[in-house]
Amino acid sequence: MNGTLRVISEKDSGEFAIGPGSYTIGRSQKCEIRLSHQGVSRQHCRLTVETDRVRVTDLGSSLGTFIDEEPVSEGILRPGRTLRVGKINMLFQQDESENSPQQSIVSPEVTATEPINVQDEPPTLPPPSRKENKTCQKHPPLILNLICPKCNVPFCEKCVSVFEVDGKQKRFCPFCKSTVTSLEKHSAERQLAKVKAERSFFQVIPDLLAYPFTADGISLLLLGTVLYLVLDFAALFDIRVAIIASGYLFAYMQKIIIYTAAGEDDLPDWPDFREWWLDIVRPCLMMVWTGAVSFGPALVYMIWSAQSETDMRMTILFPLFAWGLLYFPMALLAVAMSDSMAMVNPLIVIPAITRLSSQYMLACVLFFVMVSLRFVMEGLLNRFLPIPILPTIIAGFISLYFLAVEMRMLGTMYYLNRRKLGWYKG
Repeated sequence: MNGTLRVISEKDSGEFAIGPGSYTIGRSQKCEIRLSHQGVSRQHCRLTVETDRVRVTDLGSSLGTFIDEEPVSEGILRPGRTLRVGKINMLFQQDESENSPQQSIVSPEVTATEPINVQDEPPTLPPPSRKENKTCQKHPPLILNLICPKCNVPFCEKCVSVFEVDGKQKRFCPFCKSTVTSLEKHSAERQLAKVKAERSFFQVIPDLLAYPFTADGISLLLLGTVLYLVLDFAALFDIRVAIIASGYLFAYMQKIIIYTAAGEDDLPDWPDFREWWLDIVRPCLMMVWTGAVSFGPALVYMIWSAQSETDMRMTILFPLFAWGLLYFPMALLAVAMSDSMAMVNPLIVIPAITRLSSQYMLACVLFFVMVSLRFVMEGLLNRFLPIPILPTIIAGFISLYFLAVEMRMLGTMYYLNRRKLGWYKG
């Protein structure tokens, strides 16, 4: 089977020709189909093009893989269906030379209750106003009460394709095959997204502090606390365990940032790792490199003082460490969003700090306060709660809570200022 994946997301474009073989979709340079978008994982999913079908396999992506808005770990992508990778939507179209009159774009597992009206392109109709009910020109006097969120085209009940899936009727766009929604619900969602995007960074601070307690957040933090107690103990005996712990922690930090930057509201699941280098060692090296560049001046001064047997001056050492603490969060954000160690470049990080000076300073201050509270609370727990292991468990939970809040804060700062930062053109 030969075909084309055509990007149909708003403000994005592009086409990818595919034929028999295997294709990996992701942000990594090693992927056959590379999508440089913050919502796409390094290795997001794999397409296996066979003689009569295309098999889609999710590779443990952060934001998931969807076929016609249905999440899949493994599924079949048929001609006329939409593949969503993170926030990027791609329409799969089979080459016309391979189409036959007997082929149907309806999959065997769904039953069509109305024939599909296939057209090449959707009409350029503006979405109807919420204040007036417009009549469908094709099927008067029916009202345009449905809309395709992808094509942004309004429909009446007869315009859309209706399928029965798992005993329930679902309506699909006749052009891109995405699920349509009611115009009222779509308008409410767009208004909510607009209000969310227009909020200032200072207005979302209360939501940031409550972020780890949304949905399954508490259970995820408890799971992470137990996991890291085990890894922290094992790291005392094997350096490889310490590498796993630090790499896994950074992978989760990166996942929170990417989820937040893509507009997601829930705390993501802990990542699973399948490849030692990509999922453990590389994240560990990224975190070490970011810290080395951020605190490099202070470390160089300390080494120089030790070798020259010169007394270290706090008037020099303190500003250097303060600079590292100021530089590190933005460098971490840049590296996590790009998945590249090259983004730790001062020519990228310093302009970003100056552009978001007031927001960034608040984020740094809150981070310093949370770190200080963590150490103070750990000291109090060890003193007034003389129960073995329990103070360590509570301190670990608090640490993960503060970590989740700080990563959410960085991701939110990017989400609200992505155009001002200008790291990506898409």
